[in-house]
Amino acid sequence: MVLVAFLIPTEAFSKSAPDWIYGSSKKYPEPRYFIGIGSSPIDRGGPKQQHEWAGDRARAEIAKIIRSEVRVTSSAERKVSGMDQNKRRKSWEGRSGYSEAISVTANEILEGVEIKEYHSDKKSKTLYALAVLDRHKAAKKLEQEIKSIKASIATKMEEGNSLQTTGSFLPALGRYNDALLLTGKASEMNGVLSVLKPAGASPFLDTASYEADLTRLIAQMRSLIRFDVTVEGPALGVKGYIVNGLSKSGITGAASESAPKNYILNGLTDVTYKGTIDMGKDLSMHIYQADIDISVNDPAIGATLGTLIYSASANEKTEELAKKSAVRALGNLIQKKIADDIMNLR
Repeated sequence: MVLVAFLIPTEAFSKSAPDWIYGSSKKYPEPRYFIGIGSSPIDRGGPKQQHEWAGDRARAEIAKIIRSEVRVTSSAERKVSGMDQNKRRKSWEGRSGYSEAISVTANEILEGVEIKEYHSDKKSKTLYALAVLDRHKAAKKLEQEIKSIKASIATKMEEGNSLQTTGSFLPALGRYNDALLLTGKASEMNGVLSVLKPAGASPFLDTASYEADLTRLIAQMRSLIRFDVTVEGPALGVKGYIVNGLSKSGITGAASESAPKNYILNGLTDVTYKGTIDMGKDLSMHIYQADIDISVNDPAIGATLGTLIYSASANEKTEELAKKSAVRALGNLIQKKIADDIMNLR
């Protein structure tokens, strides 16, 4: 596959131009290599900058095709993983960092890209760079990384199962979620691998089954956990945000004697005055900050699993409005983050 950032007629180049300028290379032929071509005007900056610009643009062409093709091939797979076995939308979906994983993986692949040649064309006053990626070497390296991730997934699953067996549901849920995130990364690596290897190559790791099993397991675990939420201090209104944040992730924010596992969330809040902002023309904005420390407790073993700390501030024309806005901002922050933060307790 040839990656070129531009289309220029043949007559635009001098006769001494190398073959790769035209989009293919005998020295670096398909399908063994990907090549990318970048350019930089030679009348801007110094020689060092020109070479850097042309080289970076050549590398970017290889990264561009990897990212775009992985998005195309993965989108359908993502839709399938978002449905249950009865083709109904799941009540909860794991977040595997899709776009981030593509970028990270593509960047790792780019470490194997080499700038092999430059060509300065006086006729067009342009410096061209040839970037080359050995697909075989890049694929081999990526396969080793996927093997390592597969081992890490197995370890997280074993840890989660062990914790679940002993009644430590919340830590177990965290381990299963870690495994799901790793599965998402491996899935995107599979996508990149399919671009690097010849057409028709099977996935190096069957991440679809891993992801489906883990998603069902996490949803099941969340349904078994209950939280008794208490809030003390001046920002009592954040309790509703805590419950909403938990329920949106499939966890019920109400303890139950019949629930397999109950935890206690105890939030201590404070709202403090932080000063004023002089806006001019006899107008001042009052600043307040709302804080909460939430301890996560397991009453079955009489232990605190960890503490979550959140802060938010707001400014308004009156002190009362500033207090309310700070508490509301704190609540929105908690609602957005608390489910993931609880699973990250170790």
